[in-house]
Amino acid sequence: MSIVAFLEGKKDLGKANTEKRDILALYRGDIMKIKAQYRAKVLAIFDQIPGLLSRHEKRVVFNRIVDGSIAEQSHC
Repeated sequence: MSIVAFLEGKKDLGKANTEKRDILALYRGDIMKIKAQYRAKVLAIFDQIPGLLSRHEKRVVFNRIVDGSIAEQSHC
């Protein structure tokens, strides 16, 4: 985890950042396994999460997601 990389790297933010980017790449890899017809929508939502969380949101609420990025339950 990023925290472990930070502490083991003598508080090197670069090592922790590399670990964080690796984790995000794994998430993107999983998203690419979703049916093609839903993939773009899921990626659009995924890409908006950091901006929402930077505003101290505790969760992502779908009606705050950009128009066109909707989720249809039970299809993903």
